[in-house]
Amino acid sequence: MAGSLGCTLIVFAAVLLAPGAVAQTSAPEEHSAITDAIDWNAFMAAHDPVWTRLPEDWWEAPYLGNGMLGTVIRKKSARVMEWQIGRCDVEDHRAIPYGMGRLPIGAFELSTAGDLTKCDMRLELLKAEAEGVLYTTEGTIRYRTLVHAEKMAIAILWKGERGEAESGFTWAPQEAVHPRLAVHRVTRPDYPLIKDWRPNPAGHGDTAAGNPVWIQPLEEGGYATAWRETTQDDWRVLWVSVAYAWPGDVANIAAEASRAINEAAATPMNTFLETHRTWWRSYFAKSFFSVSDPYWQSFYWNQIYKLGSATRQDGVTLDLQGPWTQETPWPGTWWNLNVALTYWPMYTGNHLELAEPLSHSLKKYLPNLINNVRPEYREDSAGIPRSTTTRIVGGTWYPGLVPIPGEERAEVGNLLWACHDVWLQYRMTMDEELLRDVLFPVLRRAVNYHRHFLKEGPDGRLHLPPTHSPEYKDGPDCNYDLALLRWGVGTLLRAAERLGLEDPLAPEWRNILDKLTPYPEDGEDGFLIARGVPLDSSHRHFSHLLMVYPLHLVNPEQPGGAERIRRSLEHWHSFPEALFGYSFTGGASMAAILRDGDLALDYLNGFKKFVEPNTMYKEAGPVIETPLSAAQAIHDMLIQSWDAPDGPLIRLFPAVPKAWSDVVFHQWRAEGAFLVSAARVDGRIAWAQVTSLAGEPCRIQAEFSGPPVVEGAEEGSVEALDNHCWRLPLEQGQTILLIDPAYGGEVVLQAVPGSTPKEPIFGLGDTDASPGVG
Repeated sequence: MAGSLGCTLIVFAAVLLAPGAVAQTSAPEEHSAITDAIDWNAFMAAHDPVWTRLPEDWWEAPYLGNGMLGTVIRKKSARVMEWQIGRCDVEDHRAIPYGMGRLPIGAFELSTAGDLTKCDMRLELLKAEAEGVLYTTEGTIRYRTLVHAEKMAIAILWKGERGEAESGFTWAPQEAVHPRLAVHRVTRPDYPLIKDWRPNPAGHGDTAAGNPVWIQPLEEGGYATAWRETTQDDWRVLWVSVAYAWPGDVANIAAEASRAINEAAATPMNTFLETHRTWWRSYFAKSFFSVSDPYWQSFYWNQIYKLGSATRQDGVTLDLQGPWTQETPWPGTWWNLNVALTYWPMYTGNHLELAEPLSHSLKKYLPNLINNVRPEYREDSAGIPRSTTTRIVGGTWYPGLVPIPGEERAEVGNLLWACHDVWLQYRMTMDEELLRDVLFPVLRRAVNYHRHFLKEGPDGRLHLPPTHSPEYKDGPDCNYDLALLRWGVGTLLRAAERLGLEDPLAPEWRNILDKLTPYPEDGEDGFLIARGVPLDSSHRHFSHLLMVYPLHLVNPEQPGGAERIRRSLEHWHSFPEALFGYSFTGGASMAAILRDGDLALDYLNGFKKFVEPNTMYKEAGPVIETPLSAAQAIHDMLIQSWDAPDGPLIRLFPAVPKAWSDVVFHQWRAEGAFLVSAARVDGRIAWAQVTSLAGEPCRIQAEFSGPPVVEGAEEGSVEALDNHCWRLPLEQGQTILLIDPAYGGEVVLQAVPGSTPKEPIFGLGDTDASPGVG
């Protein structure tokens, strides 16, 4: 579909530059800028999921969302298609055993005159619209659906033909029952949730602002679904909205939902569609990626679409489901892995606006973080249990961070891990307001909580009491907590220096860094779970390896670091029985740290068996984070910007597998607030461009064949350092373009050769093959 990056690279000479040498500065005029030749319509259409077989489950179905409202389209029965309706913040906030969690809303059911037989359906990623034809034994039904990017409204357009001319929608509300109950009430009647559950008040129909509404009251507040049917040319249009408040008056909630659909229905359809499509085009155009591997290129763009559908700048923290609530054991936000994996691709992928709800929530709900710890620690500490609602209040089934009677597991490090995500947001922006007003005060309390339990041992080292390594075992000096604590105190010291603060606890933080016990480690098998607790059975979680990834406290640029990492990674994956999706994406990112691109791709390909037809992922229920972490693994293979032992460093193409001969990415983020673009042609770097957004010092590592041609800098100002590193003299707002001297092609953005799928990769075809339509 699209052309190459330009002419084939003719030759690369092996030229080693001495430190202090300067790059060439005379550049051909045609290289003065990157040419944007992306045909977005054709490029994105190649990655659209397509269905010729009717989807019956949420992991097979088209899905749409605007970061708050969402819908999933699937076959419910022989003569019913349903549009499931979800909203990200609809929760039961009751502090009863197992009570807190997301709640279902309901579905609009399209009843057909004949039996459903097949379909032609497409999820148009660039437009964020689902369209298609449903075939029945009596006729056909054409439809188009979108969840408006900026309005709280879903629009479903449809028209029946022949025997389906009268087919229409009816509302099917769901009981406001905790999803865990829905999962377990049949198979586990003794489950505590079942015996302790207090039903919510019954829902009921009403009208508001001239529209039918379904009102679902809760013990406090509630939610309401409003709808309206209109016509547009020869199409019928169903408008849907959902409003929610806690606490709040349900009458006002119903009026809010009805106002939203009246406003949407009063908007000319052309305007309604254009504003929606403009938002999505702008969203996708913030960055670009193409690789000579059609599967992973298509997968990647489906994840970028998923993120834009699942969360927004003014939304709530993205939990395990997004706006697509299902029966699930995971009806909330999980903090001991899932949040971190979910947010990582937003940072490198230049969608920092989507990540803002996380930092906003930590600031807004700091009082709840404080109340999550026991009263004697609330003066200076805070924490997050394993699972919470959007308000970051945990249900009593994970009652706290310090053991209480009947609770053996002390999972202490989760708030520290959440702070690391906010640190990445800061490093990608260098926004000192974020550092000062959010990260520093929250991280200070998270570190303080650990500080209360540190004790000096006979060896003169500071040790932690037994805590829980997520999803494995308890033990003293748990590596999960040691790694996060070591990162936390180091980051507090770094932040205080940046902010010019003289914190009275700084001497204690330095003491912790100096005296904290080393990570428990075995010379043969690598890092242990905890002191005296080996990894001796299959463990899907890499909770014991956070010092490697994502914290980079142990890295290959330290003496012996590579061997420690490789040994630990191999041992972790030597027990395959319980490995699941994120075991492979985590393995890919760790292999990328080792600069082993082929191994990283092997791990990434190992994840394919977990990818569902619509690229969703399930572990007994929807779990959104793992496919997103695969997108981050791709980022890690192509760009890394964690601090080297001697300071900040951007690494270009650190772990590209041999199979990926051609790669281009544009406007990905690097720590220090840099926008980076780069291309490889025939397995060698062709050009790289760096823009500074904050004026931070900049070093990049890029294996040019000789002194690169430079655009955008004064003669002699780009300095060659050891090990293919370059110091770029970037001021805030400045851009420098580096072109390999042996590259004879254009500096252009477009799909690389071999990247376009010959047929749709995701969706459902006529066979039982999954995923994909093949």
